[in-house]
Amino acid sequence: MHRQTHWGALVRATLAAALFTVAGAAHAAAGDLDTTFGGTGVVNVGPVVEEPLPVVVRAAEAAEGRARLYRRAGARGRAAQNLRAATLGRLMPLLGQGRAADPVSVTAAVAARAARPAAEVSALLYGAAPADDAALVRLANELDALERMVRHP
Repeated sequence: MHRQTHWGALVRATLAAALFTVAGAAHAAAGDLDTTFGGTGVVNVGPVVEEPLPVVVRAAEAAEGRARLYRRAGARGRAAQNLRAATLGRLMPLLGQGRAADPVSVTAAVAARAARPAAEVSALLYGAAPADDAALVRLANELDALERMVRHP
């Protein structure tokens, strides 16, 4: 029984030594790589470089693709929010308003320029999410018409 214990201890010791040797070699190799790439512990491959894309995607095509994603996700509220934000982003400079302008002053300026009731303008620019896809399409068309009225009073 004494011999069996001796062999078991010898095997365990040999395995432990092998494990420490492999771990030490891996650690040394990692240290060599670390110093090769600047000593930060992270591989640095250089600055981000912009490359021309192999294709040109029309803006309308990109917008239609995004619209299909919103529709598939049922995200009418998010789509309406994006339409409203884009419209406001284009209208604000035309009206001399900053991005931090409050909705009341923006509504008043747009209503005066487009000759439309303030309540109607407020509902278009800051209203609730559309209930269905048809309402979302109506909102997009009405925002487009409102923007044309402001651009060409």
